[in-house]
Amino acid sequence: MDVSIDCVGSAAVVDFLGPRTKHVLALFGVQREDYTFKRDYFGGPPLRMWGYPDHNLPAARFAHALILAGKLNLAPLATHRVPLRDYRRAVQLLLDREAIKVCLLCDRANT
Repeated sequence: MDVSIDCVGSAAVVDFLGPRTKHVLALFGVQREDYTFKRDYFGGPPLRMWGYPDHNLPAARFAHALILAGKLNLAPLATHRVPLRDYRRAVQLLLDREAIKVCLLCDRANT
């Protein structure tokens, strides 16, 4: 692959993608454990690691703009859909590693 994207935040996923990626490995998932970059990742041209901006308002605006432009579709990553009133459950799903991403439903019926 020329480019790969880790959407899970797992060291095992990064270990799998590293030696199979030629140019860029984008780290998009919420990091759940330390990553160890191995020498065999760099067997060919130098592999670049890309992250995303910090978790702050400019980062949220950056991600929102990508979604509005149709360049980022998070729907396939949302393994759970939870009403906003169950926010604590959504967080617990992430902490227990039972979810990759949780979609919080914020419409009137779910708040």
